[in-house]
Amino acid sequence: MARRLRTADYPIESRHRLADAVTRAREAAGHPYRPSFAEAAGIGVRSLEAVESKKDNAQSVTEKILHAIGRALPHWTEDTPRMILEGGPIPPNDLPPSGQGVAGERQSRAEAALAKVLGVDAVGLEDILEGRRKLPGHVAEMDQQWLLTAPRSAVVAVSALVEELVGQAAGERFLLNALELRRRHSEAIDEARDIEPADEGDRFPR
Repeated sequence: MARRLRTADYPIESRHRLADAVTRAREAAGHPYRPSFAEAAGIGVRSLEAVESKKDNAQSVTEKILHAIGRALPHWTEDTPRMILEGGPIPPNDLPPSGQGVAGERQSRAEAALAKVLGVDAVGLEDILEGRRKLPGHVAEMDQQWLLTAPRSAVVAVSALVEELVGQAAGERFLLNALELRRRHSEAIDEARDIEPADEGDRFPR
């Protein structure tokens, strides 16, 4: 009886080769972040992270996970991960990784905006994008000053990224909350302008 496939049974160079191949194929398939692809493949984010990890002590991944990844990627089959581990050909990707080209630049700008609105640094953002840290669900937990001053296009870009990470409902909720906050702020400014100031120095700029 043939032994079941396990990444731990292959040398580190072979595991790194598979890690690179899966990451590039995932991104080319329209999944710049792991959570959405893990859901599409029917596996856990931690399992996908273990496959794509290039750490020497990365967790071993079983045949069931590798088969699921192979079935979920374009031009792959459930046996493709084994072939790659054994030095076989890597299927071509239809698109470049998300970090390249115009689409990649837009994605980078959206990521920078999301980091700003969440008040996190690059490490914290990476933890959120890779599912290791929960994305705040309420606008009150975010940088309201950014929400009030950022261009509308930036707010929309962030809502699209939220949608990619945690689903359409969350992205729509983020955008509605942001727009409601801006509306209330604008109304408060307009109301304050209608009040006769005590002296000239108290006036709001028009």
